[in-house]
Amino acid sequence: MGGIELIRGICMAAPLARILVFSMHADPDIVTSTIEAGATGYLIKDSCPDELSEAVRQVRSGVRYVDERVIIKETKKK
Repeated sequence: MGGIELIRGICMAAPLARILVFSMHADPDIVTSTIEAGATGYLIKDSCPDELSEAVRQVRSGVRYVDERVIIKETKKK
């Protein structure tokens, strides 16, 4: 099972779960897919400890947090 499928599964099993993805990938397609799958946040692994702490605080409170170095593609929902 890949990360996207895992996120979807967690969200189906626990709709109130908040997921912070900690990844080496900054590819907009990957970031967008993880957010669309249900992740609450996305952070690049080389982020400083303060940014990780802030991301955890934001996600824990239900606020989306996305590393400012990555781009989320605009998607059209049908």
